[in-house]
Amino acid sequence: YLKGLTDIDGHELLAAVKTSAMQDKFGIDLYREYQYIPSDKEVEAVSKTLEYAFDDWAIAQLAKHLGEEKDYQRFIKRSGYYRNLYDHSSGFMRGKLSDGSWVTPFNPSQVEHRKNDYTEANAWQYTWFFLHDISGFIEFIGGEEKFVSQLDELFTTEVKMQGDVSSDISGLIGQYVHGNEPCHHIAYLYFYTSQKRKGEDWIKTIRNTMYKANIDGLAGNDDVGQMSSWYVMSALGFYPVNPASGEFVLGTPLFEEVTMQVANGKSLTIKRHGDGYVSNITLNGKKLDLSISYQQIMQGGELIFTLEP
Repeated sequence: YLKGLTDIDGHELLAAVKTSAMQDKFGIDLYREYQYIPSDKEVEAVSKTLEYAFDDWAIAQLAKHLGEEKDYQRFIKRSGYYRNLYDHSSGFMRGKLSDGSWVTPFNPSQVEHRKNDYTEANAWQYTWFFLHDISGFIEFIGGEEKFVSQLDELFTTEVKMQGDVSSDISGLIGQYVHGNEPCHHIAYLYFYTSQKRKGEDWIKTIRNTMYKANIDGLAGNDDVGQMSSWYVMSALGFYPVNPASGEFVLGTPLFEEVTMQVANGKSLTIKRHGDGYVSNITLNGKKLDLSISYQQIMQGGELIFTLEP
């Protein structure tokens, strides 16, 4: 709706998503009552809590656009509920019981498909599901140094999966799982820090190792084209970390030049000057920093990445 891709009335749309968000099933009633979903009352409680919080952020943006301040305040508050499951002592998003205590014992490497707190994943992977509040989360956990250290550990740990490992959990780099959707934004989280080069390195590694021109060339199930979409977007040089925001985080392009048709006969040409790491990005001569918006892409022109060793 915010991109102008539908002619549905905005207030009708808001009424529909509010109805969905106020249901008394799928743990949504528990989410409203406890400000998280208790693990002793609902399966996959951590994953659902985190994803509902993101959904609420998206609803809040629609309400804000429509001038519905009361709805905006309600849902933007709910979008912060994800923080209630972050355990500062362990550094993971962790299940919590209805009495407010943490689920024990806790093993962040444990996988129990459709039996525990995480959907097709474990705590290593779902801890990074705060797409709508990245800068806020960095501050919440104690700053960039700790954030980057935990990111590094995700990609480099030698800890192995334990339990009933679903076939969906594939394409591992450390505990990063490229074969399944919950991890696909994670390499781009480095771009919210001063350690952007680490993000570029991991994007290149994923592009080069998880995609091959074979019958088994994808590292995981291409659900609705998600595996392929990650590659296409990351090869172009940007990726929608928060897909409801209309912003695409600028990464590192694969090709020296790509031209794509956008709208109304316009085109966007993406050029890579040099090799190495991105040192400067301009759109039609104007410098860009973290992201490019959907509206900017649709206007077309020339997006230039300058790379240096």
